[in-house]
Amino acid sequence: MSKFPSLEEIESGKTEIIDIPDDADEADLVTREREALGADAEELIDDFPAVDDAGVESGEVATEFPPLEAEPTGNIVLTEQEPEVVSSEEPAPVREWRERQALAIERRDAQSAAEKEKTIKEAQQAIDDFYNNYNEKVSKGIEQVIKESEEFIAARDAEATGSPWSRIVKLIDVTDKAASGKRDKFRMRELLLSLKDDAKAPGGF
Repeated sequence: MSKFPSLEEIESGKTEIIDIPDDADEADLVTREREALGADAEELIDDFPAVDDAGVESGEVATEFPPLEAEPTGNIVLTEQEPEVVSSEEPAPVREWRERQALAIERRDAQSAAEKEKTIKEAQQAIDDFYNNYNEKVSKGIEQVIKESEEFIAARDAEATGSPWSRIVKLIDVTDKAASGKRDKFRMRELLLSLKDDAKAPGGF
């Protein structure tokens, strides 16, 4: 390893190359530099303060970044922040409102079911009453028809028996009211009644 002469040495005519051994340490190099530079070495040292390997002045590093082992001077209180717990439970007003709504719906459903059942029963009763009345009327009508038929048959049989005069008397009004005030009607009624009661009266015309 060799040391080239400085500019001053070149200007003064000193151009000899100084041989520096390869195993020379940093202190030897600095010493040799100072010897070569002379008085200029101190000015260069003052102009360029010592830097560390990273190229940062040691004083600046010490000022900006204090050593880790330095104890803090103030009272530092570390508080552990508890995680915010989000409650999944509904608020009391909302829960009470839901309960009231559920009770109201339950009451309405029960009332609606009761009214529906009542309507069904009334409709069924109306249908039963209709058919009962209908059947009763039909039965009474049948009985009335049978009775009238029997009476008609009996009357027909009665008219078929006896003399023609008796059947004629049954067809006319023989009451005193019908013959009052009219002499001819009265005499005709008396004649028909006498013929009806006369067993010897002729049976035909």
